[in-house]
Formats: sequence, C-alpha cells, structure tokens
Amino acid sequence: VARTLATNLTTDADGAAVRAYIDSAPYFWTNSVTLVRQFQFSDAERLLQDAKAEGLPASDDTARLMEKIEAEKAFYDLYDQARIAQSNFEDYSEVIELYEKCLAMRPNEHGIRLDIADLCKAIGRHQRALETMFGRQIQYPPQQYHRALWIGVESANALRRGDLVGKFLNELATRFRDPRAMQILQQNQ
Repeated sequence: VARTLATNLTTDADGAAVRAYIDSAPYFWTNSVTLVRQFQFSDAERLLQDAKAEGLPASDDTARLMEKIEAEKAFYDLYDQARIAQSNFEDYSEVIELYEKCLAMRPNEHGIRLDIADLCKAIGRHQRALETMFGRQIQYPPQQYHRALWIGVESANALRRGDLVGKFLNELATRFRDPRAMQILQQNQ
C-alpha cells in the first residue's frame, strides 16, 4: 500500500526518485533489518537477497544479519505455521505436533510448552497436558508458572487426581495469593 501511494501521489521528479529508491539495495536492506526485528525471517531473507542483487556491498553487518536469519528462520517458519494453523482452527492434533517440533528445537520456550498443554487440555489429552507442563524440571517465569498451575488444576481435575488438584491449588494460593484458588480450597475444607 505504501509503495502504491508513494509512486502515485508524487510529482514526476519526486515519483522517479521514490521509484528508484523502492527498487534499491538500501530500501531492501532497511526492510530486511525491520523484518528481522519483527521475527519475519523468511521475508527478511528474501529482501536481503534482493538487496544483494541490487548491488549491496558485502559487509560485516550484512554477514551478521544473514547469520541471524539463518539461525532463526527454521524455528520461526515452523512456529508461524503452527500459530496460523491454530488460528484457523485446524485439527488441534496436527497443531500440537507442529508446536512439539518447535519445542524440540527450543525446549526452554515456556510459551510454546503452555500452548501445547492448553491445546492438549482442549482436546481431552489431560495426561499429556500434565506431562508437558510438569514432566520435567522447568523454571517458569512467575506469570507463566501461574498459567501452568491452572492448566494443571484443570487437567488433574479432569483425570480425577485430587492429590494434584490440591497441590496445584495450594501453590496458587500460597505463591500467588490467587483468590479463586483460595476460594476453592476454602470451599473444599
């Protein structure tokens, strides 16, 4: 849209300058850098190749940018594929499979672990949800740990594992002073 507006709303001399710029190495380079910052590595790679084709000189900056793209592209392509499939309500089993491939690439990505557990819970794979959340020693940041505990409560409840439900609710109540957890514990005394 910006390209169309820029080329159609400028006078002849300005229009020629705009058209020359939007097909130049600096334009492609700048947009490649921007896309890397937005985690859009495939598009960044394409624009960097366009910049090189338009005569971008080799530099340390270009080499570092390409290294970053190569290091991140495979993960983010797969992660974007999983997010798009999830937002399109595709088969959650397939979405879980995509997220699990992402998690295999980055086992410490807590958000992906939480997304897998949430999806497992949604399709009734409660044991898998518990294993994903708590099957290994994981140090969650506080906000994510709070979410993990609630996934644990809901999954353990569905499995009729009162021991785990109580454990998770107690952790929510003591560590986070979670009012809902405290209320549930109080009602069940």
